[in-house]
Amino acid sequence: MSVGRVSDNFEYGKEYLNSSVSNQYDVAVFDDSQIDENYSELSPVDNSVSSQQVNLSNGAGVGNTTASQQEQLTQALTDYLENMVLAYEEQFQAVKDNNGWIAKGWDWFKNATGIGAGSDKVQKQIDELKKQIEELKNDPSKLNDVYKSVTGNELNDEELNNLINGQVDLSNSKIVESVSKYIQGQKMCTNIISGIASSLAVVGLIAAGVVAAPFTGGTSLAATTAIIGTATTGGTLAAIGTLTAAGTAAYMIPQAVDGLTEKDGYSFKEVMQDVSNGVVNSAFTAVGMGAGKAVGNALGNTAINKVVAGFVESETTSLIIGDGIGIGNYLTEAAFNDDVDFSWADLGKTAVVSTASSAVAGATGYHKSLLLRPMAASGTTASSQIFGRFLAAGITGGSAAISAAAVGGGVNYLLTCAIDGKEVSFDEWVNASTENLSSAALSGFVGGMAFEAVHLAAGTPKPE
Repeated sequence: MSVGRVSDNFEYGKEYLNSSVSNQYDVAVFDDSQIDENYSELSPVDNSVSSQQVNLSNGAGVGNTTASQQEQLTQALTDYLENMVLAYEEQFQAVKDNNGWIAKGWDWFKNATGIGAGSDKVQKQIDELKKQIEELKNDPSKLNDVYKSVTGNELNDEELNNLINGQVDLSNSKIVESVSKYIQGQKMCTNIISGIASSLAVVGLIAAGVVAAPFTGGTSLAATTAIIGTATTGGTLAAIGTLTAAGTAAYMIPQAVDGLTEKDGYSFKEVMQDVSNGVVNSAFTAVGMGAGKAVGNALGNTAINKVVAGFVESETTSLIIGDGIGIGNYLTEAAFNDDVDFSWADLGKTAVVSTASSAVAGATGYHKSLLLRPMAASGTTASSQIFGRFLAAGITGGSAAISAAAVGGGVNYLLTCAIDGKEVSFDEWVNASTENLSSAALSGFVGGMAFEAVHLAAGTPKPE
């Protein structure tokens, strides 16, 4: 999905500020460097304003203007805010209109259930801001409140100076956050479905005995892993190659369905990026599952060792898959996405976040599987046992995904603050840790049950 820069709506405001404000307040819009990295998929607006600037320290600030100057400045800032909102509405609408079939379905689900950042929520927020701006036109005394509603910042001399220099920090802007989350959520949906499809293909081939289990001498599927539900695998180089090819083909099906039904079409560059992600997902799923099972087998099968082996297997599998896919997808994004520049700091952060989230997911997944095994094995009828297995797998996958999202989001926020030299806010940390829990729970629960279905279809024994 590609969205061009949105600047047309800012042109009017920019020209007004250049030509109509006699005191030469030259309010520039923000540039690429001022966009918080969490909103990097948003297209920055035109920042070509470069005429005379006001020296606020010499009495030309917000609180030190004549009545005429204040009126002109209020009008200029009102136009600026209005056109900022219109620009982001335009970008939001462009993404919404470009949605493929899968993204449209996900957006419908979010609007129907209220889960996540659906288009209805975003449009409602945009409409509210537009209403506030209309009220501002009739009541200039509301300028400070409306400015804060749009940008998230207090309007004072320092803020105006930042505005003049094109250095406005929009990391607290609700409209920037909402539009960004909508774009992220739409992209994430197809990627999650593709990831599950890819892993199911890998697991299915091993479960059905089509491909010998790597690293394990042909051991079949039997243990519960973290993050994605239940599965184990492994293999020789040839087996890994076969599993990777099958997984990549499965990964590409949802991507192709969504990409080919997008309004802007499915470009060759997007195809290559999706293929690369498919290879990364499939290869590390195969290697991770196989290595985890091999390590578990090596620890023995006594009663005590079974517990230790199961935990180590779960952690090994989770860490290899999580780190491999996390780092691999970042490198793919940096290689194919013109808006993402590679940096060692970001690579390191990705590695740390992936390791932390994968480690806690592995522990959570195995712990839950131990508690839920009685649910999966104690049914008195075949149907009740099947129901128990599905429910146990869904809860296991959902719990692991929730823990991974919470830890990953929190660690990512702390590392971002450390790298950017930003002060840590407890409220922001809590928000970063919890903002993706609903979608994580849903994807983990569905993924866990999907993997259990593969086990059932392949005749994998129920948990002991």
